[in-house]
Amino acid sequence: MGYDTYLPIEGGVLKCGGRTTLFIQNASSSDRLFDPSDGGRLPAPASVDLFATPDLNDGERRAASVQSLATSGAVALPALSITRIIWEGSVGVVP
Repeated sequence: MGYDTYLPIEGGVLKCGGRTTLFIQNASSSDRLFDPSDGGRLPAPASVDLFATPDLNDGERRAASVQSLATSGAVALPALSITRIIWEGSVGVVP
């Protein structure tokens, strides 16, 4: 696999400053669901932010929007989006 291709879903975990941050990229054309509590194994995150592309059929140039989501329950990962999930403390997250 070359560096110019993307898996449908990719993620990365960063731990710094007393918190754990998970970035999830949904490069697919389908919406997906992700449970940040891993079925109750992990605490609820402190924040969930969604960076979604604008409507690609709209001819007007627009920046990606940032939207804060609820921190409980499953998170909808829209097609062509990046989601940032933050937990306070060190959390054993596997993307």
